[in-house]
Amino acid sequence: MQRTVLSLLGVAIILGSSVAHGLWTLRWTGVRLLEAAGAQVPLIPKEFGDWTSEEIKVNKRQMDQAGAYGYFSRRYVNRTSGQALVVMFLCGQSGPIAAHTPTICFPGSGMELMAPEKRYSPRRDESSSWGDVYWADFKGNISGHPSRVRLFWAWSANGYTWQAPEYPRVALAGKPYLFKIFVHRELDQLDSKESKPASLDGDPCVEFLREFLPEVKKTVRAGSLHEKSSEET
Repeated sequence: MQRTVLSLLGVAIILGSSVAHGLWTLRWTGVRLLEAAGAQVPLIPKEFGDWTSEEIKVNKRQMDQAGAYGYFSRRYVNRTSGQALVVMFLCGQSGPIAAHTPTICFPGSGMELMAPEKRYSPRRDESSSWGDVYWADFKGNISGHPSRVRLFWAWSANGYTWQAPEYPRVALAGKPYLFKIFVHRELDQLDSKESKPASLDGDPCVEFLREFLPEVKKTVRAGSLHEKSSEET
């Protein structure tokens, strides 16, 4: 049941992202930079720490419509706790990638926003953070079954400083490319049913982000260094 719900919501994110109203021209960004950044996305580890994953099939035509040059959807499972969650990761043109948010596309898939979205800053260590991500809880029916889901999402222009601006398409305009991340899990009996938690510490998605974002940074940074070396030679 949980596997089906998480997979279907991964598809909902894809469909919601694919209805962008026109793509911003690459003349202003440079297709080579965009392609180089997009090529790093599939290289982000499928396994790290206690986490392993399996791919969720993505429709290429929908990704093309969404302006994505690199993408994956994966169901990650923690070997120790058994916790499962879905990650959707995109890299693409800044206009379309910044245009759509889950607060727009999730209701279209039958999931109601339980409370206004909030910002959270995943910590790198005690003195710094990875930036800001949005998070919100949704409830509704998936394939006739009641479900509640917690979702985190954010954008980044470099793969390691994440942003959750109020107006992302304005705040992130003019970037050569953007990375976009969604992480969501199904809520269970241990989670608050209708109210927001006092703290997100210990939330499986938060714990995942703390381990996953360093892997993203290493992968993207390695790709950038390779690109720079190729230009110099």
